Amino acid sequence: MSIIMEKKGWALLSGGKDSTLAAVEMDMQGRLAGVVYIDTGIGLIETRQYVEDLANKYGWKLMIFKGYVSYDNWILKHGFPTPSGHSTIMHILKLDAVRRFISYAKKEYGEPPLLFSGVRKSESNRRAKWAVKTQYYQGAIWDCPIFDYDTKTVWELHKKYNIPHNPASDTIGKSGDCL
Repeated sequence: MSIIMEKKGWALLSGGKDSTLAAVEMDMQGRLAGVVYIDTGIGLIETRQYVEDLANKYGWKLMIFKGYVSYDNWILKHGFPTPSGHSTIMHILKLDAVRRFISYAKKEYGEPPLLFSGVRKSESNRRAKWAVKTQYYQGAIWDCPIFDYDTKTVWELHKKYNIPHNPASDTIGKSGDCL
């Protein structure tokens, strides 16, 4: 576990409050190699712009990855996903793109990457059932630096660190990376 605390990693940055805070905190600790934005193909342009603006503001290296299958192609073949199909389409749009980044990073750096996620256990009842602070998953080490934060703490730290707000998140209450 101690090696994880010293290693630099990549923040998975959706543009939401949690992933943004995780990236900022890892940057403040000198542990951020860069940020990875997953282009789902169904996100808001404003959210992608927010992520690009954050990367420029903080001087972060920004990598953008897409999954293997586009949302349009998937619905043409399978139809629109139902609520019960949510995890399937998230797997296709997000996890496959993360896998692409993991493959790239292993090839580029010769070892499994460390990924910083904004997952918090108190984010939702559903998430609390499966979320863990640190794990080896899909060929990478995943760490959730804000895992134990509650929503109030997240917003207090945004204010304390003067983190710019995502205008899409302010409007719709979500990051807008995957609608």
